[in-house]
Amino acid sequence: MAYDTIFSGGMVVDGTGAPPFRGDVGVRGDRIVAVGDLSAASARERIDCTGLAVSPGFIDVHTHYDPQVLWDAELTPTSWYGVTTVMFGNCGLTLAPMRPQARGACMETLGTVEAMSVDALKAGIKWDFESFGEYLEVVKQRRTSLNVASFVGHTALRMYEMPDNPGGVAGPDDVARMQRQLESAMTAGAWGFSTSRSPSHVDGNGRPVPSRAAVYEEVAALCDVLGSAGAGVIQGVGGPGLVVKDYGRLALRTKRPTTWTSLHQGVDGNRQWDYVRDTMEARSEGANLWAQMACAAITSHFTLERPYFFHSVPGFAALSKLPIPERIVAMQDATWQAEVEAAFNANKERRSFQIRFDRIYVDESAAHPELVGKSIAEIAGPGKSGMSAMVELARQEELQTRFKLIMFNFDEDEVAKLLRQDPVLLGLGDGGAHVSQFCQADFPIRMLGHFVRDRGDFPLEFGVWRLTGHLARVFGFKERGEIKPTYYADLCVFNPATIAEGRNQRVYDLPAGADRIVKEPTGIEHVMVNGTIIRRSGKNITGTGSGRVLRP
Repeated sequence: MAYDTIFSGGMVVDGTGAPPFRGDVGVRGDRIVAVGDLSAASARERIDCTGLAVSPGFIDVHTHYDPQVLWDAELTPTSWYGVTTVMFGNCGLTLAPMRPQARGACMETLGTVEAMSVDALKAGIKWDFESFGEYLEVVKQRRTSLNVASFVGHTALRMYEMPDNPGGVAGPDDVARMQRQLESAMTAGAWGFSTSRSPSHVDGNGRPVPSRAAVYEEVAALCDVLGSAGAGVIQGVGGPGLVVKDYGRLALRTKRPTTWTSLHQGVDGNRQWDYVRDTMEARSEGANLWAQMACAAITSHFTLERPYFFHSVPGFAALSKLPIPERIVAMQDATWQAEVEAAFNANKERRSFQIRFDRIYVDESAAHPELVGKSIAEIAGPGKSGMSAMVELARQEELQTRFKLIMFNFDEDEVAKLLRQDPVLLGLGDGGAHVSQFCQADFPIRMLGHFVRDRGDFPLEFGVWRLTGHLARVFGFKERGEIKPTYYADLCVFNPATIAEGRNQRVYDLPAGADRIVKEPTGIEHVMVNGTIIRRSGKNITGTGSGRVLRP
């Protein structure tokens, strides 16, 4: 038998959790056709993988590439990191269905919740779609390098079917229309339904995103669409009125896989183990429920011009529309500063994280490079106002000083313990979102390079399984996620000894010249998607069009 490609002599880590073994992987067309000793076989190309690991392509189930795919078919930088399949449409936010008159509000919401550049969205999105099915067809025409799938967002459904008051109370007729719209999207190929109750999720005017106005019964009625279809995955962000136990009820009710976001070390004042227990209790009752978490520290990089999470704090929301000079004056007011600090401490918005000045660091400062890496608490000094210190520093740079807030996962020993838990899904790369603040899309590299190799928390096969076969099984990606004959040839060849995250680089390559942070990885040698090589010898190949729009 002749092969198109043989990956020879590598250490095969097959995505099942089984120990690695030395062997060859033969590919013909878009499929794996043989695994074993292929030394005597002929192939159009034989790639020497001596000293390298050959694994299934990694799967990223939590991205926000919904807009970026419309101008970047390569889905960078995620395509640099050995990922071969990505999921769009998380947290209730999608571009479709969307009426023309709501497009501006949609982009403003993405700008506030996901810290996307609204200027980039306006310049980069060609709104040649309205329904979700039309959106998927546009994505298909983009000929992406990676496989893509997408949820339908709850906020988008409300904006479409309740155009006059998307954040209001939904009546029976409103819910029925949203159900029909979701049914249509599922028929067109949506992978499921997503929603959010996060207190930090607000629109461009500081108001709660529409999904936060939904009562449990509305969410359940929409999830029933998936239950009736016997297809799809439910994804949701927890918050008041929709907590872990409620997601367990939804999973039991619909018999569909359900993943709640986010399980973090330090969440809600170190309640992570309570949430693990709640998830396990629901699973013991038969719920197909999963807690989704990241393996990196969860940070927010921000300026006081674009303070992101602070938008949910009333004092910041009140200044959000002011011109910069007026905002600087307002922020220097001692009363305003005291009110904001009191709001941080009181946390009436019920954020899941603490805003603490000993966890806010100077990240970039042209005026004071000597302060980079120091905390605001350290800069302010004992008993001094942290808000005053931040404002004074930012004032000198027209509010352009960049700060970093560490919200979660600041204790890596605890993170490793959480990653061992049975009901955990590894995700939250957040590719396409927060791009000017951080780059966490390289989480597969952090898992394999940091937790597997450097810290020794897990064997290699466990790390690969968490990134491949486990996610494929839970999300129902058929014939993907494992190295097995007849499965699709989605493969990653990496060097376990050298795989590493790159350094942060700020580039200005988004539409309208908007900026983002990217990282060039080390050790990701070759990547194949559906039998086509998209990365060779550590360099990406553009324009392959090898990805597919996946439909349940």
